[in-house]
Amino acid sequence: MDRARNLIHIEVGTIFFPGEKTMQQTIGRLLIVAGAAALILGIILYFRDTAPLLKHIGRLPGDIHIKKENFSFYFPVATCVVLSIVISLILMIWNKIR
Repeated sequence: MDRARNLIHIEVGTIFFPGEKTMQQTIGRLLIVAGAAALILGIILYFRDTAPLLKHIGRLPGDIHIKKENFSFYFPVATCVVLSIVISLILMIWNKIR
């Protein structure tokens, strides 16, 4: 059991934050990064209507929107593809820098 816990600790520590000594430090840093990402996402959503580039996110051609009398269905296909490409590019650049 101790060996499995040490392997998990080594995997998490080396993948996310290399050089960390304890699991608490790794989880603490991971929570800080998640909080920063949530803050950035909140700022983007708050200023979405005022920023000209963000105004079209969620309303791109290719997004599916079906309205009936008592039913409404919305699935942002094109927005998901664009966000996937942007996130992939950011992670690729981050990986090259590291």
